[in-house]
Amino acid sequence: MNYQNGLIVLKVGGSAIADKNTGKSYLDVIAANVASDIPKDARMVIVCGASYVGHSLAIKYRLSKLESNQHEWALLRYEVGSITNRIIEKMIDAGHAPIELSVPTLFNTKKQQIVRFNFEYVSGYLNNGFIPVMHSDAPLDEENGISILSGDAIATEIARTFGAALLIYGTDVDGILDKERKPIPKIDKKHLENIEFWKIKNDVSGGIRNKIEEAKKLEGTKVRIINLRKAGMLRAAIENKDVGTLIE
Repeated sequence: MNYQNGLIVLKVGGSAIADKNTGKSYLDVIAANVASDIPKDARMVIVCGASYVGHSLAIKYRLSKLESNQHEWALLRYEVGSITNRIIEKMIDAGHAPIELSVPTLFNTKKQQIVRFNFEYVSGYLNNGFIPVMHSDAPLDEENGISILSGDAIATEIARTFGAALLIYGTDVDGILDKERKPIPKIDKKHLENIEFWKIKNDVSGGIRNKIEEAKKLEGTKVRIINLRKAGMLRAAIENKDVGTLIE
């Protein structure tokens, strides 16, 4: 079985794009892998993370709400958008049809929780043969004026709304790792509470713990966590091969 006839949501993790501690960039590797591994007939939505640059700016300027810091919010959105545009560029070079959608146009939040999702825009581009691409962003917030909406939350909402067959989290590790740092092949959603997590520094969106918390919200959607820095792993996940960690 493969998922090419159902919707696949790919979250390109910030941890895959750049080392969270040093800032070393793997953006060109990630962009190349995404562009080459996606089948031409795949029905997909892609959500990109903020990466080291975005998280660093959010921490540096303490960006959680609007308080005479419009310039800093604008800088954050520009930097994260630049990362996403690099991935889009590689996809276009490979013959795909990615189309960037603005998260602030699609979503509104209240205390960083989604309260509105204009899914019709996403549906319209999907139905016309495009691959919608967006990134973790700063939509208007009913309580804070503006706030950070993580890529994980965006990807989950899209997967839930459209009943996606598969949600793929592309990270810098080969899945959820056990105490010996070996990937766990498969986990039942009912047993997620028993997983021990490792801490990830410099991540305002929660790292691997947040991804698993988001996975628990989905019914009928399989979740696979893979190493997106490894060529071919994304294609294997799309083809339902045993790579990374499958959560079902």
